[in-house]
Amino acid sequence: MSITAAAEYSRGVVSCPVLVALLLLATSAALLGEALDAAYIPARAVVWGGLAMAAYGYGLLCVTLAVRGTGQGLGTWRLGRGRR
Repeated sequence: MSITAAAEYSRGVVSCPVLVALLLLATSAALLGEALDAAYIPARAVVWGGLAMAAYGYGLLCVTLAVRGTGQGLGTWRLGRGRR
């Protein structure tokens, strides 16, 4: 590793997918708390729980994007296509 690369690495710059992933995972925890708080009204609990699950899923997708780099979005996934 060169000196320039080491200086760039130690600068502490966090990539955008990492920040978005942390934000979505924190949001999913807050929405889960709302779902548990609204447990006495089942319809509201289901809505809050669904939003929490969606935020958690997108958060995990952003974590995957941050770990594996670009090119790992939903457009590159082979959903519904068999092996050829």
